[in-house]
Amino acid sequence: VGKDYLKGKTVISPNKKILNGLSGLNNFVLKWGEEQSFQVADYCITIKALPAYHASNYIIRKIVGKVNGYQISITSSSETKVIYFTGDTVLYPGLTKNVPQNIDAIFANLGAVKSGSFGGPFTMDLKMLNRMKDLLQPKRIYPIHIDDYSHYKTTKKEVEAAGYKVLAVGETIDI
Repeated sequence: VGKDYLKGKTVISPNKKILNGLSGLNNFVLKWGEEQSFQVADYCITIKALPAYHASNYIIRKIVGKVNGYQISITSSSETKVIYFTGDTVLYPGLTKNVPQNIDAIFANLGAVKSGSFGGPFTMDLKMLNRMKDLLQPKRIYPIHIDDYSHYKTTKKEVEAAGYKVLAVGETIDI
């Protein structure tokens, strides 16, 4: 059913494996720095893949691999909104040179996975999120990916205590 729905549509995928067996699609796999734009009604939507790292040191990054973050820019005749999805990254040196300024909203994956292990944490913790907020100064931050798996250490309670809004599943927001 999903494959039939996607036929003839444009698919921008974070992973080549997702596209296996989906012939007939207009699909793109974005590498760091690459972007794709398309028109939806009166809006131009541009998706750009941004560097992200799933570990806190060089050795573990080589083992675990690189991941993508995404900048989504939605432009109309009167305004542009910029949204940054961090992906499963940590705050790494150089993040601010790769991520845009004037961000309307950041959706930040948290979790502090394996924070006490060599190379950890593998995903952002609250301390990193607070530092990212200071560096990028977005209008809003929405922590996501909280309590999703049993190995995640960051809890909804501590995220809310730090002053962040945790969105409920299916909740709609205006940006």
